[in-house]
Amino acid sequence: LTLNFVMLLKSHLESYPCPAEINFFWNFGFLLGISIIIQLVTGLLLSSHYSSDISTAYMSVQLIMREVYYGWALRYIHANGASFVFFFVFAHMARSIFYQSYAVSPNTWLSGVLMLIMLMATAFMGYVLPFGQMSFWGATVILNLLSCFPCMVEWLCGGYTVGSPTLQRFFVFHFVLPFIICGFAVLHIFYLHSNGSNNPLGIQTNNKIPFFPYVVIKDFFGL
Repeated sequence: LTLNFVMLLKSHLESYPCPAEINFFWNFGFLLGISIIIQLVTGLLLSSHYSSDISTAYMSVQLIMREVYYGWALRYIHANGASFVFFFVFAHMARSIFYQSYAVSPNTWLSGVLMLIMLMATAFMGYVLPFGQMSFWGATVILNLLSCFPCMVEWLCGGYTVGSPTLQRFFVFHFVLPFIICGFAVLHIFYLHSNGSNNPLGIQTNNKIPFFPYVVIKDFFGL
């Protein structure tokens, strides 16, 4: 098992053949992965001080900002890191559309679209967690969009309005969904490596280079 695992890592992280023609636009997937990892680490640290009760949520965020050692830095990295995640997502998808990578590997594209939907849901629920005025009314407006479905608002909110059950559920989903997204990221890479990466030429060529060190150096240069 150990030997098989080592060979698997070697085939996917070292000797995996990549088109020699790929340019900087292919770096956005790597940058997106790094951004999501940063969000996971900072989110785990923030969650250890956050309270999801409606009466203490706002003050727990103030506690993080004012009393927790470098809590202000963790919160700002987490909040602004979300913007970086979506910037890289849109750039990554724009490259896929422009160079028609979705046609080469439809399963990779579909798994990526599912990850985008989950990222949007995660970001929305994270926006609600500080539970200031903007958070409360943002959650109210978005959840009221579901009022066309019978009982959907009550089922999600745990009542007829946004309240303590809503905040607790949003915190749970905001905490769990990123790990599900990581699972989909593994599936995303699996499909990508099954069919191979596309290139700007739009054709399959035998002009391949190993992933390590050439593509790895390019990725870290972009980082």
